[in-house]
Amino acid sequence: MCSSDLNMRIRWHGLIGTNHSWAVVSQALARSMDRDGHQVFIKSTNGLEHFPDDLKRLLLPGYQTDFGRPEMAFWVAPGTEMPEGNAPPPDVPDTNRPYDLEIAYTVPLQGPRRFFSETPCKAIIWAFESSVLPPGWQFYHRSLDYILPPSRYAADILIANGFPKEKTVVVPHGVYRDMFNPSIPPFKLETEKKVKFLHNARPHHRKLHERVLAAYLDAFTGDDDVCLVLKTD
Repeated sequence: MCSSDLNMRIRWHGLIGTNHSWAVVSQALARSMDRDGHQVFIKSTNGLEHFPDDLKRLLLPGYQTDFGRPEMAFWVAPGTEMPEGNAPPPDVPDTNRPYDLEIAYTVPLQGPRRFFSETPCKAIIWAFESSVLPPGWQFYHRSLDYILPPSRYAADILIANGFPKEKTVVVPHGVYRDMFNPSIPPFKLETEKKVKFLHNARPHHRKLHERVLAAYLDAFTGDDDVCLVLKTD
């Protein structure tokens, strides 16, 4: 079991430097853990383009990379300069080890390379969009102590695909009450159509935007009192 003591040493390692939904959840949880008195250390694997200013004091010294895009990288070791050309500087050894908990919002196959072997509690936050996982993904639970899906629905999918029930713990993401509440007026869409379908997803191939469009155009015409709204980036 993970330690329940206050003042745990917690390392976040993953997609945490942009406005991606995974990053926003990770930032919010890291902020909450820090506020609750834990020692939080952050290592971003997708740069710091939109990294919150209030969390920068928690960044581990080192190269916060963005999948080989040096223009998106950020060097936080004091007095260290970026080398010439595109060569990334060597990473700074992590002198804050050992940790009580390491955590990331990431896919299961990242587990073996995200975390230090000596850490007693390693966990990922993750959910999947459909009922059938890629073959073999369930076996990556062996490198993890917990998988933390955000809903019972997501947990049931993982368990049905071979993730151990005792390792699968539902931890809801929560909401920002100042952003999502009944008093905020609805967003006005530029349409008079009565029925509105919303497809809210990033422009990844696995989100299957083309199938959504094909299905919609196959089912409806411009004369129907419906519209399709795609929210993406």
